Amino acid sequence: SAEPARPAAPTAEQLAFSLLAKPSTERVPFAGSGGGLLLAVGSGGRAALVVRGLEPAAPGWSYHAWVVSADERPAYAGAFSGRERASFLNAPVPAGASVVVGLAPEGRTPSRPVQPALVATRSLP
Repeated sequence: SAEPARPAAPTAEQLAFSLLAKPSTERVPFAGSGGGLLLAVGSGGRAALVVRGLEPAAPGWSYHAWVVSADERPAYAGAFSGRERASFLNAPVPAGASVVVGLAPEGRTPSRPVQPALVATRSLP
């Protein structure tokens, strides 16, 4: 007997839009993105970047994200091309922290945020 087909696991994009749909999700536009990039943060600090018209990275380049808290070193949170509609961060974003996004050559993880950068800062409770 054939096993019933399992539903496909939700994509990062579907999970990000699910997060965005929750009334408790904090939405913070990135300064300098012209509305093209939005930070969506859930109640536990889990965060996604929602791409809404951001210029895609040029071939050989990618966007890199860091979470920067007032009292800690920047935490690398992942890379994305700008072509996807959403991307989850690999680090939580606590209240008062900023997410800094900048371009860097593909395949190289910069040790710190690069300039020019787009910045979104969560408000304190």
